[in-house]
Amino acid sequence: MKQFFLFIISLSLVLSSLLSFASCNKQSVSTDADTVYTEETVPSTEEKTEETTEEETTEEETTASEETTGVVVDANGKYPILSNLTMTSIGDSYIAGDGKWPSMLALKYGMRFYNYGINGSTVSNYITDRNPMVNRYGTMLKVDANIVIIEGGRNDFNAHTPIGAVDSRDSRTFSGALNIMVDAMKEKYPNAMIVLITPWNFPDKSTHTLTYLDYVNSMLAVAEYQGERVYCINASDTSLTGVNMRNPDFRKTFCINESDVSHLNDFGMKLVMPRFEKILAEYYTDFLNKQK
Repeated sequence: MKQFFLFIISLSLVLSSLLSFASCNKQSVSTDADTVYTEETVPSTEEKTEETTEEETTEEETTASEETTGVVVDANGKYPILSNLTMTSIGDSYIAGDGKWPSMLALKYGMRFYNYGINGSTVSNYITDRNPMVNRYGTMLKVDANIVIIEGGRNDFNAHTPIGAVDSRDSRTFSGALNIMVDAMKEKYPNAMIVLITPWNFPDKSTHTLTYLDYVNSMLAVAEYQGERVYCINASDTSLTGVNMRNPDFRKTFCINESDVSHLNDFGMKLVMPRFEKILAEYYTDFLNKQK
């Protein structure tokens, strides 16, 4: 009998060991399986979800932009419609030289850019010693331009240039000189969009009978009068360009110096460049749509 009980006890110990071993093996397999799932399957799913979300967001943003303005904006915030164009411009110190917003725009989009800006230049030849644009536009190269910019008015204000009638062709008036140049640009650059750009909203002078708005409104009126292919950017509209030359705090930060009511510094150019970029993309999209 004693031997029988010893046998039963021994058998129990053996069975207990076998069950413990099986349990340990089962737990190890589950842990390994969980590790495989966590390290491979789950991250792969998350990465796919994140990629899908980013793609969907980009598509939604692009679609929203196209629905709002008709202008396509890529994932980098650029406007493909401006890439590799040919742009030529004539103007004054607002655009003359490198480091100004048209040069920055051309560099960003790989444009061929011809810049005929000259410091102090007037639009009209009411005064002839200030490199009038109306006297020198003929020197602009005849290229297959996509965009032609005519910028000016600030120096005509300084010169007391008369405005003239909206349909004038008198080169001694502001409106007349603009019309002469626009007529010529239409012929010289038959495939181009022509963009007029007004002066900033600089302070008026008590010694002048005309105000900056007289020149701004004249340019806007000439663009409307010229009609097809001609657009105008009202640079005096602070909500449009962000420029407020009448504000000393603005000039202190964004102009050559605080007393300068005309010339933007590097910070100022970086402020306005994306605004002009957006406007030109919208205008050029509209221009091409109207050519269809």
